[in-house]
Formats: sequence, structure tokens, C-alpha cells
Amino acid sequence: MKINFTPRHQRWRQLSSRRALEKDQKEKSVTIAAIIKEQLVILGSLVLAVGIISTHAYYAVFSIKYQTLDLPTFHMVYYGLLILLDAPYLLAPYIIAVAWLCFDAYTSQMNWSRFIRMRMPLTYLVILVLFVVTFPLARRAGTKKAQADSQEATSTLPKIVYMELANGTKYELGDRYRLLEIDSTYTTIFKPLDVNETSTLPNIKRISKSQINVIETVW
Repeated sequence: MKINFTPRHQRWRQLSSRRALEKDQKEKSVTIAAIIKEQLVILGSLVLAVGIISTHAYYAVFSIKYQTLDLPTFHMVYYGLLILLDAPYLLAPYIIAVAWLCFDAYTSQMNWSRFIRMRMPLTYLVILVLFVVTFPLARRAGTKKAQADSQEATSTLPKIVYMELANGTKYELGDRYRLLEIDSTYTTIFKPLDVNETSTLPNIKRISKSQINVIETVW
């Protein structure tokens, strides 16, 4: 019977190699997790930026500063995604962002040392490009959406069926008012413009929620 004994120095080498491999795998896992986190931050920031810019442009058409509306952050995120339905050209910055993130993930897995050294400044450059591309597109999308909503023939905002105020004032369906927005303090309604109207701004009323007894709307 032949017994093979592994020399002590060889066993030590094998153990050292195994530990080095495990260390590399852990470092690689940490790197991938950090990359995914950065990717989510970039995408989330892009969606939020589109939402803020388009929302600002939308309410500016009605001569309202969106900062005074007390809108929650999730509204901006939601609007940053919803506006894509009305403005498909806003997909351009999203495509740029996704393409960059895919390339970044690929090069990190392939361990391209030259790219990894330049990764940070290139990321900042991509963010700058995204902002330059996103700002005019999101502003245009918000403005066009508001202009459509300000017209009776194209407005998609809910109609006021019945609203009664504390002072007895009533608004009914025949008054042709629409609901613009409701925040934590105020309710804003307006009367859309007709096709032949020369006015550039609809009749807007901002009413304190404490003054509203009843409000009913229909799409």
C-alpha cells in the first residue's frame, strides 16, 4: 500500500491560494454591489430630475411656482415616468443612462484597469451630458402638456361636477371648471380656454381646503 504525503510547504501554498481566491471573490462582490448602488442612484436621480423640470415647466404655464404647491417627492418621481407617455423623446436621456450603466458594469466585470482608473471622471462627464440633454427636453414636455391641458378641447384634467364653498359659492359642471391640483393646503381649479379665445391664461382660482365643503369630479 502506497501512501502519498503532501509536503508541508505545498499544503501552505494551497491554503494561501485558496484564501487569496476567497478574498478576491469577496472584493469582487463588494465592487459589484457598489456599482449596482451607483447605477440605481444615477437612474433615480435622472427620473427625479425629469420630474422636477417638467413639473416646474408645467405649472409655469399657469403662472404657478411648483415650489409653493407642497408636492411630495414621489409625485416628482411618478411624473418623471408618466411624462414619457406624452413625450417619448424623453427616452433619449434614459437610453444614454442605461447604455452607460451597462457598459460600466461590463468593463468592471472584465476588469479593464485603464477604464477603471478613468471611471469616476467619465461618470461625472456622463452626468453632465445627461443634464444638458434632459433639461430642454423635460422643459419642452412639461410646457406642451400644460398648453394642452389649458385648452378645453385637449385638456385631460378632471372636470368639476360639483363644488361648494363655505361661503355658499357653488361650481357645477356647466361652469366648465377643471381641477388642476390638490396639495396639503390648497385646491386649484381653472376654466380652460376655448379655441377662439384670445386670452393666453385661463381663469385660475386657488382655494384653501378649509373653505371647501364638497368637491366632486369626473374625468
